[in-house]
Amino acid sequence: VVPKRLNKGVVLRYAIQSKQGPSPDFIMCMGDDAGDEYMFTSIYSYLSETAETELTRSHKAHNDAAAAAAAAGRPSAQAVLQRKPSQEAEEEVTKYVFTCSVGKHRSHASFYVHNVEEVRGLLQCLASV
Repeated sequence: VVPKRLNKGVVLRYAIQSKQGPSPDFIMCMGDDAGDEYMFTSIYSYLSETAETELTRSHKAHNDAAAAAAAAGRPSAQAVLQRKPSQEAEEEVTKYVFTCSVGKHRSHASFYVHNVEEVRGLLQCLASV
């Protein structure tokens, strides 16, 4: 259910960002029409920003450790602590997000199922795990 003048992407982003506590550990977005594309692109935008935040934290930790090692007169921290490449940070954030279109058609979704019966089967499998 989406209020008038908004789209599912705006509502999804608000729901995720207004949530208190840690980030969600599993997100599945499914849809069967053009309006759902806003939801798919919105979740990818959110993930991109989250990956940037994780990468920034990783670089800050690296730089702090290097500065502490230099101040203590120890060998370069570069040999001990490596920066996490941006691809790894992005993969870490995106491994729990699944976008799925219902019907095989051009979509921003990463996966697809053929029809509602396959949606039902997928949800039943998830519920049994």
